[in-house]
Amino acid sequence: MYLKNKKIECHVGCSSSCIANYTCSSCGIGYDQDYSCDHCQLINTYKPFSSNNPLYVMQHDICTSISHYIVKSTWLPDNRNSIHINEPIELIFNSETYYDYGPCITRKEKQNRYRIGHWLELNLLEFPDSVNYMQVQLKYKTITQGKKVNVYYDISDSEPSTSNPYCYARGFLISTNESTSLQVPIHFDRMDSSKSNKYFIYIYEEEYAELTVEILITEQIGKIGNPFFTIDQKMADEMITTGQSKTVIFPMSSEGRQAYPACLPGTIMRVIRFSIWYEGDFSIVVSTKHENRIRYMQEFKETLNGTNECVQFWNGQSHGVLYDSGTNDGVLVRIDGNENGNEERLFSFISNEQELDISATFTAICPNNCNEKFGYGKCSTIDMKCKCNDKYGGDDCHSLCYYDGKFTNGSGEGQCHYGEPGCNSYCQCEPGYTLNGYYCVSDSCKNNNRNDITIECVQGDEGCRTDCICESSSFKFSPTLKQCVPILCGNNQIDDINLNGIFLRKEECDGGINCDETCHCLLGYIQDESNPLRCIENSNSISTIIGITISAIIIFVVLLCCGGILLYFLLRTTKFDINIYLQQQPNYYLYLSGSKKKPPTIENKYVIEPLSLDFGNENTLTAVLDTRFEKIDIRNKSGNKYMMVIFHTPNNPKFVFHFEPQVVLLRPRGFKTITCFMTLFCTTKIKDMKIPYTVWFSKSKSTLQEISEVLKNKTFEYWDENCQFKMNKLCKNVILHYHYFITIQTEAAGSTHIDMDELNIRENPIAEGAMGRVYIGEYRSSLGEYIRKSSKDFLILPYNLKLRMLYDTARGMSFLHENNILHLDLKPDNLLVNSLFADSACCIKITDFGTSRFTKKNNTNSGDKGLGTPIYVAPEAYRDEYTPAGDVYSFAITAWEIFYQDEPYKEFKSLFDIKQYVEEGKRLVIDETMPLLLKIMIESCWKQNPQDRLTFEEICWSLVKMIDDAPNHLNLDSAVDEEKIKDFVTSRQARVQSMLDEY
Repeated sequence: MYLKNKKIECHVGCSSSCIANYTCSSCGIGYDQDYSCDHCQLINTYKPFSSNNPLYVMQHDICTSISHYIVKSTWLPDNRNSIHINEPIELIFNSETYYDYGPCITRKEKQNRYRIGHWLELNLLEFPDSVNYMQVQLKYKTITQGKKVNVYYDISDSEPSTSNPYCYARGFLISTNESTSLQVPIHFDRMDSSKSNKYFIYIYEEEYAELTVEILITEQIGKIGNPFFTIDQKMADEMITTGQSKTVIFPMSSEGRQAYPACLPGTIMRVIRFSIWYEGDFSIVVSTKHENRIRYMQEFKETLNGTNECVQFWNGQSHGVLYDSGTNDGVLVRIDGNENGNEERLFSFISNEQELDISATFTAICPNNCNEKFGYGKCSTIDMKCKCNDKYGGDDCHSLCYYDGKFTNGSGEGQCHYGEPGCNSYCQCEPGYTLNGYYCVSDSCKNNNRNDITIECVQGDEGCRTDCICESSSFKFSPTLKQCVPILCGNNQIDDINLNGIFLRKEECDGGINCDETCHCLLGYIQDESNPLRCIENSNSISTIIGITISAIIIFVVLLCCGGILLYFLLRTTKFDINIYLQQQPNYYLYLSGSKKKPPTIENKYVIEPLSLDFGNENTLTAVLDTRFEKIDIRNKSGNKYMMVIFHTPNNPKFVFHFEPQVVLLRPRGFKTITCFMTLFCTTKIKDMKIPYTVWFSKSKSTLQEISEVLKNKTFEYWDENCQFKMNKLCKNVILHYHYFITIQTEAAGSTHIDMDELNIRENPIAEGAMGRVYIGEYRSSLGEYIRKSSKDFLILPYNLKLRMLYDTARGMSFLHENNILHLDLKPDNLLVNSLFADSACCIKITDFGTSRFTKKNNTNSGDKGLGTPIYVAPEAYRDEYTPAGDVYSFAITAWEIFYQDEPYKEFKSLFDIKQYVEEGKRLVIDETMPLLLKIMIESCWKQNPQDRLTFEEICWSLVKMIDDAPNHLNLDSAVDEEKIKDFVTSRQARVQSMLDEY
């Protein structure tokens, strides 16, 4: 719930007025004091709830105090209801239902786990030996008040005494359905009396609502399940005929089943089936590449004994050349048509991410199998089309009717030239075109429709063919003039203009003054006989020109006077509201996929000037609360493409940079002047700050407008698969994509408005004297304290938290390098821990810039000696050579230390031995426990040759893939005690509070 006023938006949890959108100085009771006031107060689940450790839960978007919760000493409460097979029971959810949390906690739920629910236990000994699966059925019965909400159920087979329960299965009943069912394998040892041999089930609501549900558990022999999606003969024929793909969202979260996949028989995973059943000489490609996530897919056959036989297995992870080229992760599988059309081929997607659905695209490709049996071509899965040999083409690699300037199957009567606009691979004009000679003429061409971007010229104009395309042998297309221009025009010579050997005219001029792009003299000018390259005024037209000029001046003066009078009255009646420029602008997602870092130049087809903004305060400081502005000129230098520029403004309560407009759309050769307004709210560092912008070029104006809508109000946190899917589709029409930045060149003046974020002080002073007030800073710790076993604060950190720490570090280092700053002493001791929870906004901040340097033109930095900590420095640093690649090497050693939580080179006796070891090209040992993606990144970062190492921008992209892959390595967290981590955080906070209370 949000409260709106004219200026800014504020969450209902704020106890004070907001200073920016969703940002206030203090939050109300029950809310986490993170200034957004959008989350409930964190709890210490390792300690009992009390007045000092209250439980607040979000109900109807408001944090509400909860007093009815389950008290338990382990993950499982003592009081549980029993459920028996084939006996349905009803569960009532209302205000008297107790709060608790189950064994399946996702990344999104770690800080928000308590829900109203019911605990059940199922004795597996009730099932006979012949039964190896069970069906869990859930359906709505009654709704007391309000709307239906999603109902989840978590299942675990862990023992009650364990500290880390295993999430065996998870399912949910979506509010738009009436019922659901989940297949769950039965796995237990009937003879092992030391185990409880029970499934523990927690059924709970996603959000509070009063309703009743029914749960029923039944026996199941063997695996069952119908395909969620099927491609049959009719659908396959339609796809290959129309060329249209089908994108299907597989609801893994609601329709998936727990099972032992046929191709991974030793692992319980989530599966969802589909089938392909067609006969034909073409292929169907199954792709999840647009998700850019690691996916698994299998083909299997059903057997009579109820088990399945593995046929093929695909791992959607990129390797080798594909990985190095930045190819998206995801399966890309080509399925050939059946020789026997009666055979149904069964497939399934496999995932251990139970809550994430899978988006897959099915595309029919390569008709006639590209005539591969005749040697005409081959079907390419990666390109998803036929790759034809010489003399063959079209979508199926048939023999071309027109090749190398000749018709191959006759005289060419009634045929067009293949390769020309509107002419298909059978030398026939496409629908909407009419044959004229050997060219296909569009309806727009016949009607002289200049708004059609495919039209280069108008029939009858010089150098224009009958299909409205410039004759390429003697003419070229000028996007500026929208007409054909002689190729010889512009060579500073007077030439004869010919077309197919026929003389057309002689150039009037070429490259001189008063000469246009077609080598004609401008109106009122004639060729200069003394210098034929230029044109001079025609004396007979001077009097006419003078008369026209005088008349134009008179008209201009009259219009100027009228405009001035109109403007005067408008200014008297219109009030200028400067408050509009004090508001934060919408956040546009900084989409850099496929983008190149290119400054504004003529060669790059765009100009933005100035790039450095001082807002008129080049030699003076900018006062706090003063709004200043500066004009920026933007030019589209492309002759045939629309250009869009998006300014990605920082959303920060310390200042506002307001671009008017924020999104600029220019036609070809277009020009626009915009204004950037700057307002500072406190004394903070803004000099040399970079404000990024992205530049997009496309021949479609609507494409650019749609891109801006997709990016609007999106952040890294809320960018999802649906957004990526839309961008993948839109970017097919994007020709050029750049990014660069504007630099701020002014500084903030001193004031009493202090930068609370940089100073990080508490709100209340601890003392006051003649010189002012005294504050105490917030307590922070370095990462080294937590990852070294010898430290009293040693904690075993989760793998996904380690990746998040590395990601935050890489982002910070990327920012430093972007601003030409080298750190030169990157190590865990110089990383401040901001949070020990991977889902926090920021986990790591980089500190200790005592050795930092600005990069110089000569990368050796010969004036600096002995910088950095020896065990983290790169080999070249021992020779006092300092480059950005040296920071990358230090990052690799830091990443190794964070992953293993062990001291690097601890077995070495001296720093000299380490130096010799590193200079010989040897590195720290990496064993098989480290995931492959992390190993590849670290080894790419500590290569001996600095030029071969990754950049921090590339490291960030690699870490994004690793974070997505983290759920596949849950075995790395077997020794992690998350409750201990939370308890440690709480004790640290209490320790700081007690220190403050002493004052």
